[in-house]
Formats: sequence, C-alpha cells, structure tokens
Amino acid sequence: MQELKKGLATIRKYTKENNLKICNDLWQFNIGLNIEKLGLTKYGILAYKILK
Repeated sequence: MQELKKGLATIRKYTKENNLKICNDLWQFNIGLNIEKLGLTKYGILAYKILK
C-alpha cells in the first residue's frame, strides 16, 4: 500500500509542477505474475488520462 501512496504522490507532484490537468479515473496495469491478489502486484503501473 505504501508503494501505491508514493506513486499517487509522485503523479500529483508531477502534474502540479507541469501545469497538467488529469481525469479522475485511475488505471493500474499489473506487470507482475500474481494479479489475483486484490488487483495489486509488486510491479504495477499507475496511469491517468491527461486532459490538458
């Protein structure tokens, strides 16, 4: 869970510093082997759609 919070904070900081606007929907792409566990894996990618 800490990794998820760190990733969200990084996205928030990046969008603010670069004056970007993102949508409210979050996607998590799992690239690990254990995708059954609550949709979370050790290796995942967080993504938002950039609106501006």
